[in-house]
Amino acid sequence: RFPIHDLSDSKFEQLVVLICRELMGIGITSFAPGKDGGKDAKFEGTAAAFPSSSEPASGKFIVQAKHASSPVASCSDYDFETT
Repeated sequence: RFPIHDLSDSKFEQLVVLICRELMGIGITSFAPGKDGGKDAKFEGTAAAFPSSSEPASGKFIVQAKHASSPVASCSDYDFETT
């Protein structure tokens, strides 16, 4: 187990982009931080290994990483939805 909730939001977003680079390929591009401070990423083309290397997906993809400092937080939590 890796305590990803201990990562800062920027380190978490970097980790997500690195994982996506492994699955999608080197064409994944990270955006500059938006109004909410978050960084999205995009990919266009045929993935290297997503959902599998034998049948990769192709098209345009936007990746959003949502970070929470609590190990039991959920995207459906009220606080998460309002911040």
